[in-house]
Amino acid sequence: MTAATMSSNTDLVLPGDGYDAFEDFLYNAPSQPQLLEMRRTEIINATDAAKKASAEAAARKAAQDAPTASRGRSSGGSTRNSMSASRQNLVDWDDNYEALKKYHAAHGNCAVPFGKETGSLRSWTERQKKLNSLNRLEQDKVDKLKALEFDFTMKQLSSRSVGSKSPSPRSSPRSSVNATPASTTPAQQNAPAAAPQAPPVRRSSSAKADKSWAEQFEALRTYRDGHGNCDVPFGSEHGELRSWTERQRKLVKINRLEQDKVDMLIGLGFDF
Repeated sequence: MTAATMSSNTDLVLPGDGYDAFEDFLYNAPSQPQLLEMRRTEIINATDAAKKASAEAAARKAAQDAPTASRGRSSGGSTRNSMSASRQNLVDWDDNYEALKKYHAAHGNCAVPFGKETGSLRSWTERQKKLNSLNRLEQDKVDKLKALEFDFTMKQLSSRSVGSKSPSPRSSPRSSVNATPASTTPAQQNAPAAAPQAPPVRRSSSAKADKSWAEQFEALRTYRDGHGNCDVPFGSEHGELRSWTERQRKLVKINRLEQDKVDMLIGLGFDF
């Protein structure tokens, strides 16, 4: 018997190393039940330990993969929602473009007026003009609108050239000071002329100061519904509203008008 070690106090044969030793172990195992039982116990314990280690490794891997999978599902959901919103915006743009194409075919231009039937389309066209002025309108959409001879120009109004009526001429302060009343006495004529007084500073009344932006906007909407445009003229009836519209134009030029208010005015067809 090769590669085996004999104990001096017992007949138990312990297997050595190598294939020959394993054959010797199998040859002697039936006659050595203690050794066979010991080996069987070792094999069972080793197998259980291996299964436990494998299960623990699988659990650790599952715990590591769970957050990644969750983030992937969350990211995928956000991406799908974003893509869905983008597709919806494109559909809305295409629908309005088709409506504008039909208007162009019927009227020969894209100058959509305000009204119950075309108010939504007019607001959309004004929105395209504003987006184009801010370089936020995609080039393919610009090309489509140009194919319909769409005018992207946003008309600038002058405070001195609105409407056919011009402000009534005012007398010069100098001429009013130097004018001599018809019924003056010689002593009054020889008296030194009074020094011209500075014109009083115009202050807005408390009622005007208390008017909110929303109230002025509603007043402009009422004017638009009655006249078909937002070109408020000067005059005693609309002077306050005209001053308010001019202030909105000034605030836009210096980037101090909130975007939501800009969008509301564009929706009325207001020309900045």
